[in-house]
Amino acid sequence: MSQALLEERERYGAQSTATGTSVAGKEACGYELDTERGVLAVHDRDQETTYTLGPKPGGGYGWIAAYGEPQGTVLQTWKLSAAEPMAVVRELGGEDEVAGLTLAAADRLSAAGGYGGRRAAGRLRGEVAAGRNLEVMAVRPVQAAVLRCLIEDGLSVSDLCRRGGFLNRFGDPDVSWLERRAGLKPEVCGRTGRRLRRRVVGYEIYARLVEAVGGDPIDFGV
Repeated sequence: MSQALLEERERYGAQSTATGTSVAGKEACGYELDTERGVLAVHDRDQETTYTLGPKPGGGYGWIAAYGEPQGTVLQTWKLSAAEPMAVVRELGGEDEVAGLTLAAADRLSAAGGYGGRRAAGRLRGEVAAGRNLEVMAVRPVQAAVLRCLIEDGLSVSDLCRRGGFLNRFGDPDVSWLERRAGLKPEVCGRTGRRLRRRVVGYEIYARLVEAVGGDPIDFGV
């Protein structure tokens, strides 16, 4: 078992627990949404992520995120779609709340008038539609399934790579690629150079991860 997965096993403990809108303990997953300030705080075991909806530094309007990582906080202000915060709280029952908050902001921007406001409003509505169409998926359920395959089923990461088609150009299992896509291993951000773990992936990659762990697509929301 790789070092990344050993560390993830320690972070999960025996299992992960969804707690809804309140955080029950260190190993629990939960969220709190402040609709007045447009702030979504997500607690995922020992990870803390804060999503904020509003004006972006340097211009524009939308969601920004502050990811708590071992090396410090990583701030993301670009290409962050509403589909991401929707995805990370989907299994916790918060997707509609985040979508509603985003659409309300879009309505305010439209009502204020001006080309910039209407453009931003249209973009936010498109992001919500992408989230509802499951174009972005949270990797948390897959992380737990990977660990179950390794611990309970006795499979290797290479086995999972072969099942999900995570192979390099030589046809060999690409272990690092799977671990990074599943959020089990940090990767370097191209914009900041900081190392961080993925919280979400696109639908197609998620479907391949589900295939890798031998999961039923229905159970994984695919």
